[in-house]
Amino acid sequence: MARRVCLIKIVLSTLPLYHMSVFLMPKRVARVITLVKRRFLWCGDSEDQKIYKVAWQMVVRGNNRGGLDIGSLEGKNKALLFKWLWRL
Repeated sequence: MARRVCLIKIVLSTLPLYHMSVFLMPKRVARVITLVKRRFLWCGDSEDQKIYKVAWQMVVRGNNRGGLDIGSLEGKNKALLFKWLWRL
């Protein structure tokens, strides 16, 4: 499980990072990427539908708040866009 969390943080969360810093991500795209993250965390490589053990809102929270510190794509997208606004 710890290896899957590391892969989600390092690979799946950083792949769309450049585009998220320049463009507003459509909600549909964010939902699909979040779904891929969920399935990978709980099921691994299999395509089976399993019952998720913990609510995703709890998983996304920071370590100090009892989560796995994966982070929300919508939150990252807004933060990166506001960073450009702040620089201007």
